[in-house]
Parts: sequence; structure tokens; C-alpha cells
Amino acid sequence: MNEGSISAERLIRPLPAAIILCIILVAVFQSAGCLNNLSPENKTENSILTNTPTTSTIVQNYSSPTATPVLSSDNYWIKADPFGTAYKNNIAVSGTTNLPEGSPLLVSIDSWPAHATPSVYDYSHEDLSVETSVIWVNSTGRGFSTVINVSELNLGNYQLGVNSERNYSIYSNGVYFNLLPAQSPANLNRTNYIYANCPSLPPLYVNGSMEPILITGNAEVVSPDSITRSNQIPYGSIMLFSADGIDRIFNANGTQIASWYDSNQVHLWQIPSGTRVQEAGNITTMYLDGNKILTKIYETEPCG
Repeated sequence: MNEGSISAERLIRPLPAAIILCIILVAVFQSAGCLNNLSPENKTENSILTNTPTTSTIVQNYSSPTATPVLSSDNYWIKADPFGTAYKNNIAVSGTTNLPEGSPLLVSIDSWPAHATPSVYDYSHEDLSVETSVIWVNSTGRGFSTVINVSELNLGNYQLGVNSERNYSIYSNGVYFNLLPAQSPANLNRTNYIYANCPSLPPLYVNGSMEPILITGNAEVVSPDSITRSNQIPYGSIMLFSADGIDRIFNANGTQIASWYDSNQVHLWQIPSGTRVQEAGNITTMYLDGNKILTKIYETEPCG
């Protein structure tokens, strides 16, 4: 066999198995984009893709005890339970939510409805807030429960609301309630009179069987033929702010005609335009067109 035929035989001899395997692996790596001979653009794109967390990684992060969930009003809700009339000194507040266990909540109580105030006004006895957190209320649901000391709040009408402290766009429904004393201080069947020795006032006859009410809306003094609501009293009335927390209203002759709890609303009066106010010791008198329309007496101070 000549030299030319030997070279031809070598050319058509099958390649070793190891070389064939290497060729196959190279082809696989090229199709997967894993070799370094990719263009710079493709290298950058591949780097971004391989660093993007998968869906399973995101789920794992949210379930981690150290992760803080992202809260949104679209996914989470809070519902406060209504409780009607409340009595000093503590009230129980509860509700349900789907916020995660341990989420901090802020419970706020504010006087309601909103009212006009002087330029300098002390709200310290009209609102308060306390912190609590989400707990499991049963085997399947979460919620919150706390007891709030309201002994420093004035009597009156209030609104309660609950917010997530991590996202203030998540808040509860408003719960409206009346705040009253722990027990009614009225003494049934008691009748007496006071301030008989004040020359400018008639004897005031207290009707102990008249139970006080909590008025809604600011107190008003109106003409006798204009009375339509429980927060209104007629011209000429005398109002006694008693030390027992009851404000008693008398007509010009000294007969008791109404009894109110001493609430925020009682201290914010709507009076006719042009009213003149005169203060003397513990007595405040209001005049309209020269006529006395209201006398307010504060029992905690001696008659002047």
C-alpha cells in the first residue's frame, strides 16, 4: 500500500469516543448560553437573568420570621366591633383583621362630631390613643382586644378607629359611642333648693327624679317657640353646673326643666348673634337686646 492510500485510510477512520463526547458537551453548553464566547451584550443579559429570584425564593422570604410583610389596603382590612354606650372608667375594645399576627395597631378615640374651638384649646380630655397588636382570637381568625382607661375623658359623644401602624392607609370602620359615668349620680325622689340667698337668682328647686341625658350637638339657647331638639333650652334659663357631674337647667322661676350630663358639648354653646356675655365670680350671664337669656352658675365656687 502506497503512502497516499495510507493517508486516506487515516482520514476516514472513526473518531475516538472521548472526542465525540466533548463535541456533544460543547454543543449543549453553547445552546444554553453558558460559555464565555458569548457577546458582551448577551453576557450582561444573562447575568441579570440568573440573579433574578425565582417565585419560590420570594415566597420563602415572606414566610421568614424576620421578614416584614408589605401591607396594602387592597389586601388587608380591620374591623372594629361596635359596643354602644360606654361607662367610665374602662372600656373594652375588640375587632377582627387579616393582618399578620403581631402587627402593631393604634386605637384612637376622639370627640365626635368635630366642633369649632377657640384658637387655644385643650383637647387632652377629648381624645386619646393606645397601642395594641394582632393576636389569634380563635383557631382560624386573627383580631385584637384591649381595655382602655377613659377616666380622663370628659363625658360626651366619641368616635373610635383602629389603624395599622405600619401602613396608615389600612384603617377600620368608625365606631360611635356615648361615654357616661360609671353610675347615674341622680338621687331619685330628692327635691331641695339651693342659692336661695343670692339676690339676683330665685330659689332653684332640684328635681332628683329627673334622670340626666347626654345631649348630641353643641348646647344652644333659643327662643321658647324654637325648641326642637334636646340640646336646646329656652331664653331666660338658669343652668347649674353641679359638682356631681350633672348640669341642671331651670326656668326663670327656678323650676328644673332639664338635666344634662356634663359633656364636651355642654361647654360649647351656640348663642344668638349680638349676645353680650358678663362674668362675675362663679356666675356668667348672657344678654340679648338688654334681656337676660341665660345664666350659668358653677356650684364648685361660692355664690358671689
